[in-house]
Amino acid sequence: MPDRPDTPFAVLYLHDGHEAAACATADILTMHGYTVHTARPGEEWKQALATFVPDCVLLELPAGQATQVCRSLRNHAGCERSRFIAVCDDGDEAALQGEGIARVLPSRASTRELLRALRP
Repeated sequence: MPDRPDTPFAVLYLHDGHEAAACATADILTMHGYTVHTARPGEEWKQALATFVPDCVLLELPAGQATQVCRSLRNHAGCERSRFIAVCDDGDEAALQGEGIARVLPSRASTRELLRALRP
C-alpha cells in the first residue's frame, strides 16, 4: 500500500462534531497505518495531547476556527514540530498557510489526496 507510513505516525484529528463522518475518516486513516486520536476543539484536544505528541494535526473545521486552534496548538508543548493540515472550503488558502497550516484541502478531497497531504 503506497500511502502507508514507513514508521509510526500519530495524527490528532480535530473535527467539528459530525461524529459519523469523523469516525469514517479515522477508520480510513487507521486502515492505512496511522495512529489516530479524534477530538473536538476545546478541552478534548488538551486531554488527547496529555497522552501523545502528534506528527500531524488534521483540522476539519471552519477556517476561522482552524486558525485559532492552530495558534493554540503551536503554543502547546510537543506540537512545535507537528504538521498542520486543514480541510475546509471557507477560507483563504494563503491566509491559512500564513498561520502555519502546511496544506489546505477542500472538503471534497479524495482519500488519496488526504493521505498524500499527511506526509511532508
